Amino acid sequence: SLIPQVLGDSLFQTALSLKTPEGKTIAAQLRINYHKRTHEQYLYLSASLLPDQQYALSIPRSSWRYKNGQWNDSIYLDFYYTDETATGNINFTISGTETNQSYLMELRNAEQELVFDSRFDADKTFTIRHLAPGVYRARVIVDANKNGQYDTGDYYNKRQPETILQYAKEITVRANWDLDLDLSLKRIEKK
Repeated sequence: SLIPQVLGDSLFQTALSLKTPEGKTIAAQLRINYHKRTHEQYLYLSASLLPDQQYALSIPRSSWRYKNGQWNDSIYLDFYYTDETATGNINFTISGTETNQSYLMELRNAEQELVFDSRFDADKTFTIRHLAPGVYRARVIVDANKNGQYDTGDYYNKRQPETILQYAKEITVRANWDLDLDLSLKRIEKK
């Protein structure tokens, strides 16, 4: 895993390019957060954006250096910005985990597209922000071999598929709403 040279919050502004489809440049800052425990890196963009607009973000290679001496690769991202009041949030509180067990949390939209996933090992709270209004389904996978993905069974090796705990109810997200859900793994239906 690559670790940024500067741990903690870092601000980058020089090489960043944020533009509208018309080519207008928008002033922006990029903050890089590094989570020491999980070794995950998050990029946060700070800019004055207009809602319901398309934008193009460009970060050239060698904008920052990782601890191992490598430089970042080029990043190009086209995205559509929606005002926060047009989206909803879900706060999941998961309880009933077992000691020395790994789990995968998944949230899928009505088209069964994965919109959120995360690995966890103990009772946890997830906040999923900026979800489009609509219907979602949640499930938790018991990651028996702790490889971070769902594994199907293997008939020849006599291995059962990993257990899926499906949250029985559809989850309806509304614009400008926060939804709090408690998921007890001991009460969720196994599939």
